[in-house]
Amino acid sequence: MPRPNAPWFRTSKNAWYVTLDGRVVSLGVTGRSNRKLALKAFARLLTDVPEPAKFSAAEVCPLPQPASEEQTVRQLVDAFLTHSIARHKPHTVRTYRRFLEPFADRFGPVPAANVTAAVVDSFANVATWGDTTRHGCLNAVATAFRHSGITLTLDIPPKASRGAEAVVTAETYAKVDAEARGDFRALLRFLWLTGCRPSEAFALTLETVDWTNAVAMLKDHKTARTTGRSRLIFLSAEAMALLRQQKARHSSGFAFRMQNGRGWRLNAAVNRLWRLNAKLGTDATLYGFRHSFATQALVNGLPDAQVAALLGHRGTAMLHKHYSHLTAQAQAMREAVARVRPQ
Repeated sequence: MPRPNAPWFRTSKNAWYVTLDGRVVSLGVTGRSNRKLALKAFARLLTDVPEPAKFSAAEVCPLPQPASEEQTVRQLVDAFLTHSIARHKPHTVRTYRRFLEPFADRFGPVPAANVTAAVVDSFANVATWGDTTRHGCLNAVATAFRHSGITLTLDIPPKASRGAEAVVTAETYAKVDAEARGDFRALLRFLWLTGCRPSEAFALTLETVDWTNAVAMLKDHKTARTTGRSRLIFLSAEAMALLRQQKARHSSGFAFRMQNGRGWRLNAAVNRLWRLNAKLGTDATLYGFRHSFATQALVNGLPDAQVAALLGHRGTAMLHKHYSHLTAQAQAMREAVARVRPQ
């Protein structure tokens, strides 16, 4: 008989699990008395279940042979996910779970000390993955093992940044804007007007907007832990008008919402944009709106420091890393254009 679709406790593992689509998924919660915590973890999982990582047995090294009664990979992963739920943001936990659950499914009974770097490298060597996905997988495994005191020396590739290559052109944006509906259209418009990170737009509430000074202040954001400062999103007159429309629609709470009334989740927004792209023959990405904002600002001659501040960076390092071709050439190209079309 299949288990009910609710958290259940596995005594042998001292951990809580749930069965989704016939697949047993660890909730990262240990201890029989922690049912309430398991229910909360299950609710988060249902709110935004990530696309599971797909692996082929042919793509993975043979299983290492158990050598002793030590901590198994499954126990290590469960312990780390429990730790992660208590310490990290839900999106980070979902990212860890995406890679660690398949890893534990494959190597679960193997003593963690027997896992080698070669095994992990082979596990992440999926033909359809790019460097960014491999980076996420290897980093997740290395972090989980390090939490248990095991150091894996992995060759982790840097994240691949498409930078200015991912810009959403004005023509593409016009097509997407004409087809999008409701709060999703407003969300995309806000990304286009402000250049903020998608996660910042998702988290934006109407209470965080300073309606007098035309700025939104986010205390909980991507770089809050490293900078110790709030993220300021500077709002143009058009962006303010858009937020006033959202305030008239929702009164309070999240500025942009899904049909169920909740704030947007990354997977939901990505899937909605993917469907629009498929219908329109476009290739817009959520982060592409941010790249477009940065690219246009640099081409228009805004100083690097001002562009970095608008994007929420502490300095210009990230700007130079992803847009070095523009920051180095923008001034020269503007001077060239001035000579072609002198005033």
